[in-house]
Amino acid sequence: MKKLVLCGVLLLVSLCMLCFASAEKSFNLPSSLTDIDESGFEGTAAEIVVLPESARSIGERAFARMSALSDVYIPAGVELIADDAFAESAPFTVHGVSGSKAHDWAKSHGLPFVNDDIWQRAAERNRLLRVYLKLLALLTAALIYIKALAPNARKAGEGASKRPQERAELYAVQLRFP
Repeated sequence: MKKLVLCGVLLLVSLCMLCFASAEKSFNLPSSLTDIDESGFEGTAAEIVVLPESARSIGERAFARMSALSDVYIPAGVELIADDAFAESAPFTVHGVSGSKAHDWAKSHGLPFVNDDIWQRAAERNRLLRVYLKLLALLTAALIYIKALAPNARKAGEGASKRPQERAELYAVQLRFP
């Protein structure tokens, strides 16, 4: 029983680490952002920039003078990247989808390009996270059910009541995810 509880706790901790882990010097732009205006993030000290999947254009000098920049993730939906969008920035690697505007822009500016569709991976990770959370809820409900029945098992000869089972079912109902 203690091993089962420990496994559940370790699973919960690892899920929390997966959910909240992020690079220290990076920023993700809001998902509602579609157009990055002229000089919008000029001079920012970020090393990694992840544009949202909703992004459609990157304006002039939007990410200029970023001396620490190392990686930029540009989604396939971006249709316009200003020629000087990253002017005076440190050399960086462009991540995106082959054949996209980001790919063409990186080639024309002599920057390394990595075919890396992180938005697809993020959707898959979110799907897996929902599955893990459901499994964690089932494991927790099973542990509560077992714990609720344990006192009942000790008193097997004394006329067991249905009360522990009812308690376990109540807990299980409270643990359901939408």
